[in-house]
Amino acid sequence: MEIEKINTNNKIKSIERIKKIEKIFVVGKGIDSTKEDENNKRQKRQDTKEIFEMENGRKKHIKNLKENENSEKQKVANFKKQYQQRNEAYEKTIEDTIQMYHENEQQER
Repeated sequence: MEIEKINTNNKIKSIERIKKIEKIFVVGKGIDSTKEDENNKRQKRQDTKEIFEMENGRKKHIKNLKENENSEKQKVANFKKQYQQRNEAYEKTIEDTIQMYHENEQQER
């Protein structure tokens, strides 16, 4: 009878130990999953930051391209304006030369 009682007590103690171990295991797993969740959150924040930086970089690149395009358009417009002014000056010089030639020709007659 006493042996059965000891065996029963040992079984109860064993069951209690197993329950404690299960609790520790569950708590430990909770800690691991919490760390994993934190790592996932950290990674998501890092990914979001990288996406944000890439988007800003893309916007800056597009802005620079537009500025360069506007700058090139301005250069072309300035060149056309200078070319037109130079042509007008040449035409004026040619007209003046022709007029002087005609005046000299008429004076000689």
